[in-house]
Amino acid sequence: PESVKERTEGIKVIAEAKSFDWQKVTVPPPIENSAALEGLVRQFKKVVLSWYPDSNGIRFFSSLALVDSPPERCKAVVTDFARYPKFFKVMEDVRRIKGDRNAFTMEFKMKYKIIFPLTFEQSYDYVWQPGGARLSFTLNRLRDHTIDGEWGAWDFYPMDGKTLMSHTVFNDLRSGGFFL
Repeated sequence: PESVKERTEGIKVIAEAKSFDWQKVTVPPPIENSAALEGLVRQFKKVVLSWYPDSNGIRFFSSLALVDSPPERCKAVVTDFARYPKFFKVMEDVRRIKGDRNAFTMEFKMKYKIIFPLTFEQSYDYVWQPGGARLSFTLNRLRDHTIDGEWGAWDFYPMDGKTLMSHTVFNDLRSGGFFL
């Protein structure tokens, strides 16, 4: 649809920002849990959105799915960082650097095998929003990383004993260090 809109309306829709001010980038607000959104997820089981939530020109992606578990169970799985290496094959190690239950920093060591093994570490700051329906995360800006930025959030919407989950993220993969 984005490319059709570009051609039929003569406007540029898919336009990645060439540069932006890192200080102004924020995690977008939660996607409103409307009847239309619930209908899409019920019909298609998983929905992926591409959207520009603010004037920075940064495209975020959101993946939504209806999970047959209550929100507390879904939150427990998302925050079970110790088990990430079991489920994410590129994950070698995960450790908590600092923080408490509501705000914490995690470090992930990942290893990709493309032509030769590629290992790098990323650390993220996580914050639970009041009410516990959203866990936002940002790349920890106090440490060196192989990418320049990443912002995102997990949202948990209760729905008839199930959970409508949303994972929204922006990765600045233009930084060459990510692939080198």
